[in-house]
Amino acid sequence: LMIGQFVLMHSTVGIWFTAYEHASNYKKWKSEKTIKSAALNTISIDEQQGVSGNRQNESDSVFWFLGVGVQSANNSTVVAHQVLRGAYLEGEHFGEQHPYETVWTATGFAADTVLLQQEMHQYLWSFITEHPSSRKSHFYYNTWGMQRDNTNTIGLREIYTEQRILTEIKNAAELKVDLFVLDDGWEQTMGDWQANTTRLPNGLKPLIDEMRIHGIIPGIWLSPMGIDSLANRFQQHQQWVIKEDNGKPIKGQWDFPVFDFVSDFKTLFVADCKKLVDQGIRFFKWDAINTFNSTLINLHHGNTSHSPREIRDRYAYLLPFYVTAAMRELREYNPEVVVEIDLTEKERCMVGLMPLQEGKFFWMNNGASGYNDYSTYRTKSMRTVINKYAGIIPTELFTQAVYPHNPYPYFAQRYNVNTTLVGGHGFWGNLLLMNQEQRMRAGKMVVKSKKVLTFISHLPTEVNGLVGAGPEVYVQLNRTVAAGQVIAFSGTAGTFPVKVALAGDSCLGVLNHAYQLSLDSLLLPFQFNRPEDSREAFVLPNSGCGISIESSTGWLDDIILLREKQQLRITPGNTGTITIRVPSYLSIQPNQIIQPIKQAAENKRFQYYTVHLVDQQPVTIYWHKNVTQ
Repeated sequence: LMIGQFVLMHSTVGIWFTAYEHASNYKKWKSEKTIKSAALNTISIDEQQGVSGNRQNESDSVFWFLGVGVQSANNSTVVAHQVLRGAYLEGEHFGEQHPYETVWTATGFAADTVLLQQEMHQYLWSFITEHPSSRKSHFYYNTWGMQRDNTNTIGLREIYTEQRILTEIKNAAELKVDLFVLDDGWEQTMGDWQANTTRLPNGLKPLIDEMRIHGIIPGIWLSPMGIDSLANRFQQHQQWVIKEDNGKPIKGQWDFPVFDFVSDFKTLFVADCKKLVDQGIRFFKWDAINTFNSTLINLHHGNTSHSPREIRDRYAYLLPFYVTAAMRELREYNPEVVVEIDLTEKERCMVGLMPLQEGKFFWMNNGASGYNDYSTYRTKSMRTVINKYAGIIPTELFTQAVYPHNPYPYFAQRYNVNTTLVGGHGFWGNLLLMNQEQRMRAGKMVVKSKKVLTFISHLPTEVNGLVGAGPEVYVQLNRTVAAGQVIAFSGTAGTFPVKVALAGDSCLGVLNHAYQLSLDSLLLPFQFNRPEDSREAFVLPNSGCGISIESSTGWLDDIILLREKQQLRITPGNTGTITIRVPSYLSIQPNQIIQPIKQAAENKRFQYYTVHLVDQQPVTIYWHKNVTQ
């Protein structure tokens, strides 16, 4: 019997893969002990993570609910998904009023490893879900980094005022984000999911209205199971409070008691979320869904006729079903609603495929000391999952938040922004620490990435080089239409040319880096000036018009193709020379900066022109169709 939601069987004729859709933390997290150097002793680490209580010290095996058994004979192989614990209670009644739901399973076949990865990627991208909104690309900003900022002279939640958040929405709009997530602090208290009457006296409306002015989707944070012991709901529903053997409430994240979600509480929580949807919220971040080991009786996972261990196992097995069902109910209530599950801290028990039926995972932020990431920008850890699983797990299913700041002496903006362009698409941090020029510069990078995202978001990312290598390259290209992005990092200074295959005659040009294009490939001579440096190139398609900027010795800031007007507008990033390739059935009017290149008479297919970019002023090129064609 094998552990793992994906299992692969290799044979002489190909590879058979199978998967089951569930979620749990098989391995219980141990106590985190992070050793921090004296030079970094100003970096804060969140305390009060995890769960306390006398039922938490369980062996690893109690978190293993399902497995895959494989039995091979001479001419056959039998694969079975097997339940180890929690799938039912002794004597549990199933019928029309009490339906039974199994986990979903999937199986597929591929001739080789490359095709297998593509098949697994496609399974996670589309086959596992009926919720296309959860696969859309959205760049977002989350307020928690602003709240954690150590320059704040007031508390994490006290800084959360209407005026401060309105300011941050305006600042985030300059980053060109599509989504703004109101993190912990907006609520009255834990479990009382309405706007704090002191900090947000006018409720969420002014904030949501401001987001809509900027075309930003409103998002919000909740801790589904957390409950303040002073809240009325805590007093009214003691039957849902998960307790220790001595009858005291266990302490969940941030030292709050927690409710049992495998109960009628789920219905109440979904109703809370629907009220927020009615106010305009379209994105939820659900945090702190941890391992709570509930043995409460007479809920939805056992009664007095069952042992505490049976009840606990049934609760833990059913929890991902109930959380995913809650996500589904909100999607059915409003098809634009998307939920992401936060996996950043220890004891999170939603790691698995089931939540990806309906939403996404929030994987990490670059307050990454808890992951022993003390690199210069604390961003390397954020590329670990993408680097290892990019060919299998769609990058759009993981979000993460980076600092877009550019503080002396590191000047980390380009490195961090490129990290979130590769995957994650999130920002956080106190944006008042940036000036407008820095925010707009980061926003400009986001806009360039958005130009190509529709062509590549559904495709696997190709990775060359481990995190920290020289170089570490992420290729996200739709080769057929010649659109995408190539983003590289390097742990060492040096020149590392990158060559990628693509249909060169479908490519309009490349932004942000010098390049050389041929009919079947693109060469990018990446140069890294120092360790932990980054470079990027955005590849734009020509939509079938046949015109290509074949090479550029400098970098281009923008290329706009206006087919109806028969114009090509080029904005240089610096001085240099570009070569334009034009099909022979089109003509360009030469002038003092656009000069035709002499070519061999036998080359009838294309005409070539040189354009000398002597300053950073935009250049407009006009073409027309040859009358004789």
